[in-house]
Amino acid sequence: MESKAVVYGLLFLAVLPFVSAVNCWGIHEMPTGTWDYYAWLCNSTQQAGYYKSGAGVYPFSIMMHGQIETAAPSGHPQYGEVYRVYLLGFQYSPGLDYPATLKCYKQMGTSGRYWWWYTGQQETLTGGQFTPDDSEWVLAGCPPVTNGNHESGSPPKVQIGVAWDGFGKRAGDGKQVAESTVLPTRARSRR
Repeated sequence: MESKAVVYGLLFLAVLPFVSAVNCWGIHEMPTGTWDYYAWLCNSTQQAGYYKSGAGVYPFSIMMHGQIETAAPSGHPQYGEVYRVYLLGFQYSPGLDYPATLKCYKQMGTSGRYWWWYTGQQETLTGGQFTPDDSEWVLAGCPPVTNGNHESGSPPKVQIGVAWDGFGKRAGDGKQVAESTVLPTRARSRR
């Protein structure tokens, strides 16, 4: 019985860092009432806990996917609806224009008893691309998103933007036209 307590204790300690701090592979919550938000997302294999097998205790890992949770703000036709933009995959490769594949999930159910429903929407956006107003993604109710920037590292990161009022400029006839959504990269100083 003591070995089970040790294993559960170690599992709790291993998972605690994910709860206390949002990393690029965690769930970023868009501040309530805001119309747009950017977050650095990544996929990363992280140690999730330990399991007991025979006389030994062994670590196990899982793939964590960066996500943005967002609620449509007051004044938007979908006010109160909650979605998650889920980073399925990202490739940091200059020859491929840094593609990020995203999935869209909608929160269903009632307070305290909800679940995430996959909307069937998946988009692969390269650097600077966004989902326009007439895309299947937006027409399904998912918030407009953009692949705004990228960063090398371990793991490499992609900056995903969510903007409930869309991306790009409006032309005279009301149609959306492309506009660069790549944000400037901050210069890093050496210390």
